[in-house]
Formats: sequence, C-alpha cells, structure tokens
Amino acid sequence: MAVHREKIAVYKIVAPIFAALFISVWLIPSSIFAQPSEPTETLLNRAAVNIDAGDEERALAIFRDILMREPANYEALWNASLLYTRKGHYQRTEQRKINYFTRARELAVIAIEVHPDKPRSHYVYGISTATLVDLMPNSAERIQLIWDIRKHADRAAELDPNYAPTWHLLGIWNSKLANTSRAERLGARMLYGRLPEDASHARAEEYLKRAIRLDPNEILFHVDLAQHYMASGQQTKAKPILERVLVMNTVSESDRFYMAEARENLSQIR
Repeated sequence: MAVHREKIAVYKIVAPIFAALFISVWLIPSSIFAQPSEPTETLLNRAAVNIDAGDEERALAIFRDILMREPANYEALWNASLLYTRKGHYQRTEQRKINYFTRARELAVIAIEVHPDKPRSHYVYGISTATLVDLMPNSAERIQLIWDIRKHADRAAELDPNYAPTWHLLGIWNSKLANTSRAERLGARMLYGRLPEDASHARAEEYLKRAIRLDPNEILFHVDLAQHYMASGQQTKAKPILERVLVMNTVSESDRFYMAEARENLSQIR
C-alpha cells in the first residue's frame, strides 16, 4: 500500500511534464521516435554527443523523448531544463523568451521535487529562476525569487563544488545585486521586501574567475566577467577579456550568440 501511495505521489509531481511535452512534440525529429526500444542510456549518450557537437536542438529533442518514457529521469530533467534556458536567451521576442524560461523552470521544479539531493537539480532551478527574474517587474515575488536563487546556487555548490556553471551563477547573482543602487534597494524595501545585503563586487569577480578556472573554454563565463567589469566601471579590465573571447572557438549556437555579444560589448569601450 505504501508503494502504491509513493507511485501516486511521484505521478502527481511529474504529470505536468506530459502536458508540456505534448505541446512541443512537433519539434522532435521523427527519427527519435523511430527506435522506441532503444535503451535510455544509449539515448543519453547520444544526447551528450550532440551537445559536444553543438547540436542543442537535437540534444533537447532526445531529452524530451526520454521524459516521455521516464518522466522522473534525472539526467533528462536537468539537461532539458538547462537547454530550454540556453535557447531562451536567443529568442527574438520577449514572449518567446518567457515561454522558454518558464518551461525550463517547470522542469527544474520537478527535478527539485523528485531529486532534491542532486546538485544539478538545484543549479537548473537557480539559473532558470534567474532568467525569469530578469524579465519580471519589481514585486514581492521577484524579491523572494532573488533570495531563492542564492539558496539553490549555494546548495548546488555544496553538493558539487567543481561544477563551473554553479560558480558562474553565483558570480552573476553577486554582480547584479552589487550593482543595484541604494535608491533601487530602498524603493524595493519600502514596497516589496528587503534585497540581500551581502552581495559584492569582490565575490562576483571571485566566483566568475573560479568558473573560468574550472571551464576555461566556456565563452559565456568570459563574457559575463567582462560585463561585470563594465557594469562596475572597470572597462580597462573588460577590454582584454573581450578581445580574447573573439579568438575563442565556437561550437554551439549559444557560443555564437555570446561571441556576438562580446563583439558588441567591445565596440562600446573602444
């Protein structure tokens, strides 16, 4: 009886995945469905190969296929969430961005519910929430979500201190809050609630540099460190970083997107 109740509880948590996936099922290449008996491990390996080759769309299709069969699969949940977040950044309209970021967060929430002790569950919850917060107007909900981002990023770092994207998330969290003016903080506090007070430029720089040390080939980390320097009035530090980015190798659509962003940033400080 206890096992039956547990299955019902898991179904209630993961059932929303099916609605989300059926809405976007037309995006999945038919070849993915052509081999329904293919083992999940084989599909996960194929998705990893596609990510390494820069084919994020095909990788996302594979993860969606896995979730159709195994809605609680940890690897598929967090990877699909992360890819929705990545792809959301280069959608052309704000509404499409919101749609992608919302889907990313829905999957991250399920990952947290089903796999609360796994580091990537907390990371994708933090990064997907951060992208939505950037598009939200000031509100009590937005303030609470800002606190939530740090809580889950800290937990992700605690569970896996060698995962570079977690330090990148903590870096941009500190950067954005450290660059919030006193007037903005006061206005938010009076209307919606207190913003975290312990964010700093020093922590932003430290965490972004740690992310780069752990994964020096990730273009986004370099671009965000440069943007942190620009936002904090340190253009002389930003310029050589952006110049180095322009000679880095691009593999994915995300890489090309951030390479273009680096080029635009550099044009602003020359």
